[in-house]
This record gives sequence, structure tokens and C-alpha cells, in this order.
Amino acid sequence: MFGRVGPRAGARGEKVILKVRQHWVVLVPAVLLWFLVVSASTAAWLSMPPKWGAVPRWGVVAALGLVAVVGCVRPFLSWLSWSFILTEGRVMTRSGVLARRGRDIPLIRVNDVSFQQSLLGRLFGLGRVVIESGGEGGQMVLERIARPERVAETVQAALEAAVRAERREPWR
Repeated sequence: MFGRVGPRAGARGEKVILKVRQHWVVLVPAVLLWFLVVSASTAAWLSMPPKWGAVPRWGVVAALGLVAVVGCVRPFLSWLSWSFILTEGRVMTRSGVLARRGRDIPLIRVNDVSFQQSLLGRLFGLGRVVIESGGEGGQMVLERIARPERVAETVQAALEAAVRAERREPWR
């Protein structure tokens, strides 16, 4: 959670204040699909008459395996590759498995930090954090974040520290 940002997150050697992923709840549909695919594969395997041979059985298992890879592994890799990183000087998002995408906003350009949580979100501990900036990009929206109130408070505290540091050393 804390430490120095390496070359993958930023080469400035800034101290990481917070690094979070989306809440694990985003993986629930993929896990349910996985159980459904395993159940369907097992049922198909057992329900086919032995006289059909192994080829149709393996064909069904292969087709359902493809569904599992697309429907289960891809969302997991997407969840694993997405991160929100807050450093002493920037807020960043990084995402993508094969092709990487990122967005950086200098902390001193952040105008507003807010969070939203529905009743269901409060029960599961997830919500939405919106970081407004004065630049071209407008806002950075972080969907389905764990403990959004804590994330918003941490970003606000880092913003206040960056503004204080900027006032002390404006030439930085």
C-alpha cells in the first residue's frame, strides 16, 4: 500500500500514499459464471451417451471452456490490472492487460474530491469517488472502489499537503 512508485507507475520517485483496486464485488458475476460453466460441463459430460464417444464430449467441454476464459478470466485480469495510485504529487489510474492506459493529474490541479455510496454499496463497502481537476480532462471517476469515503479523505489530505508544500516552495 505504501512505498516508492516504480517505473511502471511513475519515474519521479514519488512516495506512494495509497494504491487501491476496484472492490472484489466486481468479480462476483465472473465467479458465478465459472460455477455455471463447470456445472454445465459436468452435466453435459455425464448426460451424453457413451456410444457417442469422447469427441462430442470434449467439444462441449472446449466450447464451455472458451466461455469460461472469455467470461471469467478476462474480467479477473481486467480487475487485477486496474489500479488507482495516489502519490505525494499526483493521482493516477493505470489499466489494461495487453494495451496499457493511464491518466495522471497533478495534485495541485485537483479542485474537488467527492464520493457516493448507495445503501447496497454501504453494505458491501464500495462506492464511487470523483476527482475534479481544472485541466482539460475534467474529472477522474473511480467506480466500485472499496472504502470510497476513506479514499476521498486520503486524496483530500494529500491535496492539502501538496498545496501547503507549494506555498512553501513555489519554485518546485
